[in-house]
Amino acid sequence: LDGHVVEVGDTDAPFTIQSMSKPFTFALALTEFGSEKVYKHTGVEPSGDDFNSVVLDERGVPFNPMVNAGAIATTSLAPGEVPEAKWRFIQEGLSRFAGRDLALDQEIYESEAATNLRNRGIAKLLEGYERMYFDALEATDVYTRQCSLLVTAHDLAVMAATLADGGVNPVTKERVIDPLNCKRVLALLATAGLYERSGDWLYEIGL
Repeated sequence: LDGHVVEVGDTDAPFTIQSMSKPFTFALALTEFGSEKVYKHTGVEPSGDDFNSVVLDERGVPFNPMVNAGAIATTSLAPGEVPEAKWRFIQEGLSRFAGRDLALDQEIYESEAATNLRNRGIAKLLEGYERMYFDALEATDVYTRQCSLLVTAHDLAVMAATLADGGVNPVTKERVIDPLNCKRVLALLATAGLYERSGDWLYEIGL
């Protein structure tokens, strides 16, 4: 947490962040809107279902932001009247966690945008329950771009250390999220990040 980095292997090889973006987008939403509003739009309880399940809680709300339904709903909350504004907010926010500007992998984005029928279906279902806070398909597209941001192992270490340090990036020294909301993110990861079924541990965030 003092910003010192030890690296071994291909730590600068880029790959897309995919579902590892979920806790950081949730952190941005908490910072922007506060927990009371965010918790009305997505729950914070373990679901016990697969990460891409279409099952909602008794309120018709996604169980938590680590499943795709909750992640897409959280992305739709990003401030901005148009998709590009929402995208800039998320890209810039995740870049602050990483301590550098993160770029989009255009090829991966286009491939996933052409095949993400299940996520589009989840978003339309949420829209039917009035749980999308922007156009369902446009929000899904922003979410797809979010998952297509390029990171390295170094970036992810810095992003994780930012959460471990109470929301302060240990390299840039910038406060990205306040301490209380940082604790909320960590509590969510501890309770809704994993579940056990049939004796196998599976990541609810889809890894």
